[in-house]
Amino acid sequence: WNARIGVAQSKLDYWLSTISILAPDSPVILVATHIDERAPDLNIPQYRADYPQIVDVLSVSSKTGADIDELKRTIAKHAAILPLMGQPWPISWVEVEHELVVSSEHHINAHAYMDLCVAKGVHVRLAQGTLRSYLHDLGKILCFHDDPILKDIVILKPNWVTKAISMVLEDEATKSNGILVHAELARIWAHDERGWRYDPALYPIFLRLMERFDLCYQIDPLLSWGHTAHSLIPQLLPYQPPSLLPTWTPEQKKAGKVHVEMTYHLGFVPAGIMSRFIVRTHLYTCNLHWREGVVLSYQDHFARVELLPRYNQLHIEAWGVEPRTFLVILKETMDLILARFEGLQVRREVPCICHQHTEQDQPCREAYRYEEDLVKRLNKGVETIQCRESFREVVVRDLLYGIHVSTAPQVQHTIVAAGQQEIMRRLDVIQYNGDLMLSNSDVLLQRLSQLCEWNVRQFTRQWNLEMQKMEAECPNTFLLIPSSRRRFNPKHWFNHKYKLFLMCQYPSKPHLIRDSEGYDLHRTKDWWLKISPWLKHLIKFLENSLENGLPISYEVSDLIPDKEKYKQVNQQVELLKQIAQEAASDSTGLAERFYSGGFEQNIGPAIRALHSFLKEVDPNQYWDGLQKVVAEDGNIFWLCEEHARPYQVRPLQL
Repeated sequence: WNARIGVAQSKLDYWLSTISILAPDSPVILVATHIDERAPDLNIPQYRADYPQIVDVLSVSSKTGADIDELKRTIAKHAAILPLMGQPWPISWVEVEHELVVSSEHHINAHAYMDLCVAKGVHVRLAQGTLRSYLHDLGKILCFHDDPILKDIVILKPNWVTKAISMVLEDEATKSNGILVHAELARIWAHDERGWRYDPALYPIFLRLMERFDLCYQIDPLLSWGHTAHSLIPQLLPYQPPSLLPTWTPEQKKAGKVHVEMTYHLGFVPAGIMSRFIVRTHLYTCNLHWREGVVLSYQDHFARVELLPRYNQLHIEAWGVEPRTFLVILKETMDLILARFEGLQVRREVPCICHQHTEQDQPCREAYRYEEDLVKRLNKGVETIQCRESFREVVVRDLLYGIHVSTAPQVQHTIVAAGQQEIMRRLDVIQYNGDLMLSNSDVLLQRLSQLCEWNVRQFTRQWNLEMQKMEAECPNTFLLIPSSRRRFNPKHWFNHKYKLFLMCQYPSKPHLIRDSEGYDLHRTKDWWLKISPWLKHLIKFLENSLENGLPISYEVSDLIPDKEKYKQVNQQVELLKQIAQEAASDSTGLAERFYSGGFEQNIGPAIRALHSFLKEVDPNQYWDGLQKVVAEDGNIFWLCEEHARPYQVRPLQL
């Protein structure tokens, strides 16, 4: 920090706070510069108390170089005791690192990197895995082997990329409205720091890196057949919100719509959280955004997310016929962004709903801490909390309704019980009147649709993330159909031959894959016993989906499921139930023989058994064309080509 301009001008507290939330375990050496012009004026005991990471406080002369050697010794002393220091590396790894660091090239292709590793004696598997990850994490190189645009390049000079990106962020024309015009890239990236012209082939690389760093996203063209010609850079947007933003009104409540919200209280506001959020949620854009806020829409629902830096607050609100699904998507996305800041103190609050019981127009001003007041109470079996404003007892599950996974049974009961009978009646009408279509504005159907999506998202989040941890990732939602017309015999259930049909996990409408031939399934009794714990969870998910407005269909294009298909799917679910019941009741179940914890605890072996089966019957892992997609909130879905398309990386086309 610059002693000449002082603590405040040097933003000392801002930078120390930023370090403490990004790297709470990193030692900090505080160095005052320009001490010849002004002596350091710093309350050292107070700073040490506020920031325990400070391990040394030094002063150096920027004019004479006095005490620079002491600074070097101090850096070396503290660096030497960092956790990874002294960890032995193979000589071949050290040689690869040295060659990459001393290279005069800014970047090389992935094949050149592999050739260097092989020449130095590094095994191909280690070169592609552990060594590459180490070098990337240490900042020696940048490589993104999982990205279709970046997978073939290895960047040797990360600062070279930083400079190219800064040219965009500092471009006056782009700064005026936050819109990057792709046609201007040739002007912006005309010359690098050495005066050399950037190769136009690098433009897609640089833009994709900006997207990976959550700095921008490509704006859809006005014409569906056109190429994207612009990108939005949220951190350059104006501070002033657009005029005429959609808002929640009492009239919407009278129309049967619901308003939900959540407030984040932050110990410190990290730079860039709002721009990251706008980039990650651009699939829901209404083109209504400003520097510290955005309005989004999804399936006739709206949401407003706004950062209030003066109060260290971030507010999320959503409204529509069943807005909790949308709120959870946005909440999980924000939680994922904030999780990057390990040392950040975050408190989430949910507003009180006691006024709904008294039918007052003005909402209650009370708010409850999400984790401490509500989730913790629920985990302890406490079902109510007293409002400090009205002194009424409020049901905790009502406050968490649809927001926390523990309220799943309540969500299912409330809406399914009200809507299932009506849906079946309408299906009967559709059978006799092919011209009858259900209105898109039908409140009941919208609620059931949102409930179905909530169910799918909770299911996929719970189990796909578990599969990722076990490195056994594969599609895990399926139906079984007997290969023969022979009547199902419970006594010989494991001897039957089946067809396994994978399903697209599209949240709004999970469905079987059109024209799929399925996979032949004929396994031993032990295999069935091992996989049976997974079948139990899968059955529960499928049953809930069937009850929630019959979303499962055979074709992506189905707008309204017909009754015959419903019956067929229901029969297949019943078959799964019979198999799971027989497996669970088998006295020689693998759960009891080999695993502690009983039948319920053996999801891990079940998932591995499914993964092994699918790899065996489909060695190329085509899996009916299902693609792994990581959504904006970190959830993992296995989607068909049509539903995976919005998540696919789009190369820059000039």
